[in-house]
Amino acid sequence: MLTTAAAFPTGSSGRLLYSVPATDVQVWLLQKCDTAPDSPTLLLDWLTELLGYTPEVLRTPAGKPYIANCALQFNVSHSQHWFAFSWRTGHEPVGVDIEDLGRRPSFAALAERYFHPTEQMAWRAAEVYESTATWLQIWTRKEAVLKAHGLGLRLQLNTLDTCDDAVQHPLLGAWQLHSFRLPDAVVSVSWPSRAAP
Repeated sequence: MLTTAAAFPTGSSGRLLYSVPATDVQVWLLQKCDTAPDSPTLLLDWLTELLGYTPEVLRTPAGKPYIANCALQFNVSHSQHWFAFSWRTGHEPVGVDIEDLGRRPSFAALAERYFHPTEQMAWRAAEVYESTATWLQIWTRKEAVLKAHGLGLRLQLNTLDTCDDAVQHPLLGAWQLHSFRLPDAVVSVSWPSRAAP
């Protein structure tokens, strides 16, 4: 069952804070509104708040944002209604993905093409009222691992099974996962597993 956001502390900026249990992984969430800044501006504002200076945000060839020579590791995602920013200190990466529960892609066709057989079974076994959230949890977990790794969506996605919180893949290595739910969205974060060689 997904963690819910009912008890999230809200900062003065209106953003929600979620701390992944037993880790140093933090997630800031902000609901989009007419007065919200665009994604690049918000990212720079949040990084400036954390670092105490305005950094230069660079991108890897795969598009992952980073700051050169900086111990702060971060990742961003946005949906139609939310911004998500995940961060941690140290040199191990983090990935985050958020999807709105109102999203209605062609679930069956995409699951058939991109889900691991175990993920397909988990989605099909979900209660009807949990079907969309289960599908989006699987999808956000895949994206979070790929974004943390830095590979992006350049993997045969049906080879990646994200049903467990500990994931092992021959091309990606070992990763941890955690998912939680807002009233209208699903969020997943990923970071390297301590069991990684």
